[in-house]
Amino acid sequence: MSGTDRPPGNVVAVKRRSPIIPLILASAALIAGCATISDNDLAARVDGAEYTRDELVAELRELGATDEQLINADIARGQVSGWITERVSEASDPTLVADAYANGVLKSGSVCLEAVGVPTRAEAEAVIDELESGASFTDIFAPFNVNDQLAQTNGRIGCLTITQLPLGVNDPLADSITALNANAPYATAIISNAASDGDLYVVSRFIPYRELGPNDTPIVAEALGADTLGLDIYVDPQIGTYDNTTATVIPLI
Repeated sequence: MSGTDRPPGNVVAVKRRSPIIPLILASAALIAGCATISDNDLAARVDGAEYTRDELVAELRELGATDEQLINADIARGQVSGWITERVSEASDPTLVADAYANGVLKSGSVCLEAVGVPTRAEAEAVIDELESGASFTDIFAPFNVNDQLAQTNGRIGCLTITQLPLGVNDPLADSITALNANAPYATAIISNAASDGDLYVVSRFIPYRELGPNDTPIVAEALGADTLGLDIYVDPQIGTYDNTTATVIPLI
């Protein structure tokens, strides 16, 4: 997400659970030939919802897994992670999700935003002044924006999960995004030499939960850890264990 290599308008949209595609199948595999899975042959459980070993293997077969690929637990972890993500989203209380989302990406695991790129600090401050005075982002975007990539989406970056942000590498845009929350809805990043005549000032706006669309709210819900939602998650130890921080199944160590 640096100014020259990954301008803000190129932020890749988050993907919710997708079936294991051939590319992933080629790099890992499953447990079909392993010993009996414990807990009544369950691969996973989220509260009352159960995912059996037979269902897991059948889904992977449908997706093209070969006998050779049904050997180790790597691919099972990916598929089970996706199944758990869907169950967590279905079980999410919208009020709880909205409250958690308001705290920002570092606490909720996701953030939805829009941004405008301007060439000077003064214009960045003017954008924030306009927004704080009640102007809509739509109204201020075209008069202020000078960034071509952001112009392609009218400034909407959309919803990102924390795993999509390059944190800890001094990326100014990513670092500014982590500061966004319902109580601090605007942040400015200075991206060196990203404008035609110098630095680009990117003003990001935190999109409130009430403004999110039906394609956004599942991303927000799925990014929340099961512990935040009070859900009981079981994963067969032969496959791994559920990690709340990454919301994925990881190997048991």
